[in-house]
Amino acid sequence: MEVAVIGGRGFVGREVTRKLREEHDVTTLDPKVGGKHHISTDITVSGSIKKALGKRDFDTVVNLAGLTPMKEPRGVSYGEVHSEGVKNVIDGCEAKGIERLVQMSALGADPEAEMDYLRTKGEGKKKVLDSDLEVTVIEPSIIFDDGNELVHQARMLASTRVFPHLKTRIQPVYRGDVAELFRLSVEGEVGEEVVEAGGPDEMSLFEFVKKIYRSEGYRCHPLPFQTVMSLGLQITEFLPLVPYGVDQARFLKFDNTTEENDAEEYVVLRSVDRWLSEEF
Repeated sequence: MEVAVIGGRGFVGREVTRKLREEHDVTTLDPKVGGKHHISTDITVSGSIKKALGKRDFDTVVNLAGLTPMKEPRGVSYGEVHSEGVKNVIDGCEAKGIERLVQMSALGADPEAEMDYLRTKGEGKKKVLDSDLEVTVIEPSIIFDDGNELVHQARMLASTRVFPHLKTRIQPVYRGDVAELFRLSVEGEVGEEVVEAGGPDEMSLFEFVKKIYRSEGYRCHPLPFQTVMSLGLQITEFLPLVPYGVDQARFLKFDNTTEENDAEEYVVLRSVDRWLSEEF
């Protein structure tokens, strides 16, 4: 099978691409230059996607292109990538006769969401589901592994022995398990159009970070979140070196857990504790 992976060089994309290449011919599509199995393209430009998809006889497209939820990068908006970009992918598939699309979304994605990241992800999801393509939309909770921003920052901060007492509930899911879901979806082994994907355990954001601190040899003491806010979390929206902003403050109001963890039907899910025990 010939598969195009848009965003195949990102945090999730590298693992999805590696997994798919075990059985399939995979070409990555993103703005980065170079590589035998790579086509340079820009998801925000309709003609660019259409042209890239016309360079091979692709059977399936996997769209992983997305901006970090930690903070919207400067120079491009969530809407341009998550909503308008998805429309460009759909148009490119239809123009080139590609019938199968597997789309990365996010748990909680909703066109009516308060958080820009989830709202634009929801707009993209709706466009995919409303298309005439054969589709699977995968909606993961926070994805963890080496290279994840939250894991990296927790390790960097571990020596401080404190972290905001964030009670928001999450269901962190291992990157390799998400990649396996994409492989199964590409191969037509997933029945649902929308797949909620969480890990085997629910926990608070603070409890997740506490596990990372412990793996680094430090205890983690809760810092009252209101104290953090009063110290000026909101101004970080305007500080490019700080990874949090106003949109992320909104995110902390809402739990990020599955109603029905569809991933359990397809994958033996790896817990954070198991990952940390194997990592160290």
